[in-house]
Amino acid sequence: MKLPIFLLSLLFCTAVVAKNSTLKRKLADNYYSNFDFHKAIPMYEQLLKDHPKDYSLNERLATIYDHLNDSRSAEKYYEFLVGNAGAKPTVVLKYANVLSRNGKYELAKKQFANYHPENQTDTRGAMFENAYQNLNAFYKDSASFKIKMMPFSSEADDFSPAYFGDAIVFSSDRSGFSMVRSMYNWTQSPYLDLYIADPGSSKARPFSKELNTPYHEGPVCFNASLDTIIFTRSFYYNSTLHKSNDGITKIGLFQANWNPREKKWINVKPLSFNNVEYSVEHPALREDGKALYFASDMPGGFGGMDLYVSHQIIDPEGGKSWGAPVNLGSAINSPGNDLFPFVDRQGNLWYASDGIPGLGGLDIFCAPKSADGFSKVINPGYPMNTRFDDFGYITKDDGQNGYLSSDRRNEHGKDDIYSVSRSLPKKEVVKPKAPALKLQGFVFGAADKDPIPACTVVILNEKTSIGIKVRTDMQGQFVQELQPESEYVVSVANTTIKGKCNEAKARISTVGLQKDSTLIVSIPVYCEGDVISVADIYYDLNKFDIRPDAEKILDKLLKVMSDYPNMVIELRSHTDSRGSSAANQVLSDNRAKAAADYLYSKGIQRSRILSKGYGESMLLNKCADGVPCQEEEHQKNRRTEFKVLRVE
Repeated sequence: MKLPIFLLSLLFCTAVVAKNSTLKRKLADNYYSNFDFHKAIPMYEQLLKDHPKDYSLNERLATIYDHLNDSRSAEKYYEFLVGNAGAKPTVVLKYANVLSRNGKYELAKKQFANYHPENQTDTRGAMFENAYQNLNAFYKDSASFKIKMMPFSSEADDFSPAYFGDAIVFSSDRSGFSMVRSMYNWTQSPYLDLYIADPGSSKARPFSKELNTPYHEGPVCFNASLDTIIFTRSFYYNSTLHKSNDGITKIGLFQANWNPREKKWINVKPLSFNNVEYSVEHPALREDGKALYFASDMPGGFGGMDLYVSHQIIDPEGGKSWGAPVNLGSAINSPGNDLFPFVDRQGNLWYASDGIPGLGGLDIFCAPKSADGFSKVINPGYPMNTRFDDFGYITKDDGQNGYLSSDRRNEHGKDDIYSVSRSLPKKEVVKPKAPALKLQGFVFGAADKDPIPACTVVILNEKTSIGIKVRTDMQGQFVQELQPESEYVVSVANTTIKGKCNEAKARISTVGLQKDSTLIVSIPVYCEGDVISVADIYYDLNKFDIRPDAEKILDKLLKVMSDYPNMVIELRSHTDSRGSSAANQVLSDNRAKAAADYLYSKGIQRSRILSKGYGESMLLNKCADGVPCQEEEHQKNRRTEFKVLRVE
């Protein structure tokens, strides 16, 4: 029996439509796999019109809008998914997070409660449900904050500020500085580059043509002297874009040094623990430059991205490298994403997380420094945190003032940089007492005791974190009034004497002092190449054992080594000319080694001391072999010195 012509036509059209749908689905899936979300969206939505209850299509669209931070669009697709029997626990959790970002906390609380029984090993469900029982706790200090968008923010993504002197370096995908910029599929925006701006300016400029590449750069951090940068970059090195085994370009950390002569960044190289199979990003240096914090999704973590620390290693030749990363542990890291670390001058750790209860998206958290690491994590609440993504916080004064990144102005994920200032509640404001104490100080070169004029001295009040700068006069002296009942650290850096010098520090206290008291402090500055004599260290005839009277002298050197932990020295022992040259050489070597061993026994690292005997080769006067001299003249040549070899 032959079918009517109209039925044959209908079957043909149906087959063509089915074939076209299959092709469209394959093409959309291909765009999805390549993170080309903006091309995948209209195709998936068109397919969904014909198949509105297709679970996988709804899941793809929910995931895409979630990735794009378009939580309003993502919500309706997640709502469909969790309404189906047997919805995945991960989908329930994502729906709860999207509801939080949309400010629907009561609905979010129910979804977090639904997630917990399905995945009891993940604490997020119970923790968020409990936190949303008392939302007012997130708003209790809101009146003390002032948040203001920075004038250099643009309509593009601007985020992750870093201090660079008085300026701010940040990441942005703005396109106004180049005729041609590569586009990033995920966001349909240019790749991120580094920019710099003054806080009060509406203009920003590219930070470095040596560091900016056709791919992502940023966030960054700098060392204290601003001559080393560690920055995040797509794994692009030696003009090659490296990819993982699954064809994805990961993110790595790179380091470069500033060349003041050529006025550019040089020696760009990846850090040793980068890996093409996972991302390493968001660097933060501790103020002393000896610890590097960062985020990574390397295997063995607690969730998506975790925070790690790497400690600086110095080899016997003075070379520096970064040690193996150490996970900061479950007290800091959550089952979610923990990102954008920053360590302030007090040693407190600030970072962003979506796995610790907050107001939605990424929230900013603080883990205060403690004796054995960090204490319990604190959420500073609204308006520092909002229902949007808030992250990349930096501060110079224990959180009272700083900068943060947030997309609170734009619900579709465009980030801006904001200034943050916080005033203490009135009940905590203490009227400062009139200064009634005086500090008199003297700064001198330790080698020659000469005063150091016109150098900057910083006097930091540890109680208020307020620093005062004064300069020494032509006699190397300075005077400054101090507050009572306070602890101070007095530091000297960037001195005018030659050579690389230790930052000199002294700690003083005005606690318990009477009115009109005067404190006196002398601060020696040790520099590379300095040779400093130590008071006579006596040994028994032809022996090199450390006698009790010599221990007292060496204890003074021990204090210097302890006060200046970045200093590496050569411990030098000398004899007079009496006796044979060979015997004197051996004797001085043994005496220098014995003195060094004494310091090692007191906890000084061996890598910080090179011991060497010079015998009679460096006499201070005419008393060589055969020259008649008084005992006092010979005694001048029997001496112990230390020479500053390196200042880290």
